[in-house]
Amino acid sequence: MAKERTETAESEAAQASPATAAGDGKGTAAYALPDEETCRELLETMALIRRFEEEAGRQYQQAKAGGFLHLAIGEEATIVGTTSVMRPEDYLIGTYRTHGHAIARGTDPKKVMAELFGREDGCSRGRGGSMHIFDLEHRFMGGYGIVGGNLPIAAGLALAARMQGDDRVVACLFATARWPRANSTKPRTSPRCGNCRWSSWSPTTSSAWAPRSSTTRR
Repeated sequence: MAKERTETAESEAAQASPATAAGDGKGTAAYALPDEETCRELLETMALIRRFEEEAGRQYQQAKAGGFLHLAIGEEATIVGTTSVMRPEDYLIGTYRTHGHAIARGTDPKKVMAELFGREDGCSRGRGGSMHIFDLEHRFMGGYGIVGGNLPIAAGLALAARMQGDDRVVACLFATARWPRANSTKPRTSPRCGNCRWSSWSPTTSSAWAPRSSTTRR
């Protein structure tokens, strides 16, 4: 399904002339929107993630979910946009705020919520909590509490794919606090895709309050 969506979008974009296709104002034509059914599926997934995060927040405020809780409210589009074009054999690895990533990859939301409650039927058997959601069956390789800790793991997954001679893609999600490490760990010829979300927070300090180097600028 993901491959079909990508091929359809590329085909339609190629047929649209720069004069008629909406672009970025710099001469780059925009990709055509997916069909109506696909758009509805993507919207439903985004809405599910939003409702899940809102309920998780309520449960945490009532002290029913233990440990830390990092929500991805407002990041639903980046999550679903990434996972919608991934194939079942591709890998996805995140950092903080990964409840929605697991759901978008196909993990049962009930198992994700059970994990937040520390239950045995959670996707990490109740031992990971919010920051360590994991689902090998759906190639979601987890969230990590160490800033930038997922980057070398993603590089290793990509290197393994290259050495095994297959075309698996590793999508590595991180935010602005991890950007300097992302530049230092990317394998030059491995099938790895980085997705940096600019949140202006890293992870609890506003970037406006901290020194910013050229590698962390927007």
